Amino acid sequence: MIFGSSWCSACPEELLQISGLYSKWKEQGVEVVFVSLDTDAEVFKNFVERFPFVSISDYKKWESSAVKNYHIFETPTIFFAG
Repeated sequence: MIFGSSWCSACPEELLQISGLYSKWKEQGVEVVFVSLDTDAEVFKNFVERFPFVSISDYKKWESSAVKNYHIFETPTIFFAG
């Protein structure tokens, strides 16, 4: 799970690197989920259209329940679960 946004300066580069690895990971049963802190649906859609993995946003930025549940305080933040 990756927490980030279109306005995060490091996120595009990180997400593009992960995109390059995604097909290999997917073959091994690893799924990538991008949780966006964006607040505008059109901006979110335009930002994530180039990524092959699951991308979601509730458009609540830092008030998102996912952000609060995972105690996110900066972006990008990446979690690996097995």
